[in-house]
Amino acid sequence: MFGAFKPELDLPRTPVTFTYLILSQPRTGSTMITSALQTSGHAGVPVEYFNHEHLRRLPKPLTLASVHAYYSDVVSRRTSGNGVFGMKLHHDQFKPLFSKDNSVTVAGSKFLKSFDRIILTSRRDKLAQAISQLTAYRSGNWNTSDRSLAGRQNYEFSKADVPIILTYLQEVVSGEMFWEKICAHLDLHPLRIIYEDLSRSPESELARVFEYLELQIAPTAPQTVKLSRDSNREAKLSFLREIGFEREP
Repeated sequence: MFGAFKPELDLPRTPVTFTYLILSQPRTGSTMITSALQTSGHAGVPVEYFNHEHLRRLPKPLTLASVHAYYSDVVSRRTSGNGVFGMKLHHDQFKPLFSKDNSVTVAGSKFLKSFDRIILTSRRDKLAQAISQLTAYRSGNWNTSDRSLAGRQNYEFSKADVPIILTYLQEVVSGEMFWEKICAHLDLHPLRIIYEDLSRSPESELARVFEYLELQIAPTAPQTVKLSRDSNREAKLSFLREIGFEREP
């Protein structure tokens, strides 16, 4: 699914000298970033190693010790030849492992602080993010490198979807607030990448990422393409009208 158990993605075992973590939420451009980093050959294989589907394959009951053993194994297999290891982590993957009462645990704090650099992705248009998440969930297509599919995954608004979109919207906002709270509490100072800026100018935003990670190479172009057209503008307007907003804010 995301490559944690794909042997074809394993790399020759190399001592780790530099680590980075991408804190993200779905539909914020994080896969565009990780695909460029992985393709460069100098940034490890930064995928979602704590994705729920991966953790389900670990022995039960799941414990911090078993997660640590799994993570150590991943690091040993996914560090590039220059000693760089990276991974991506959604907030809903972090919380079950490393938070309690919406606060980070000691183990979670230690884990986050173990990384040399942290990147935080977000999206200004939260409604577009929620609709994009709903569309991806229903279609099963979360990202693609097939350029013939660019702009073809669009959502046609239905009144029946209002509660679902509101639920996704709540998750989007609370997820961003969660990462912001954790970063402030632990004084992490991440590099912030915003989806709209990345989508509009991928070359310059990826250059910021590579420079921040001290990768002295030209950024590799993103391998993913934008699935939706115009951030589902008509669907957003229909949704806003349905909940009582006559015009887009």
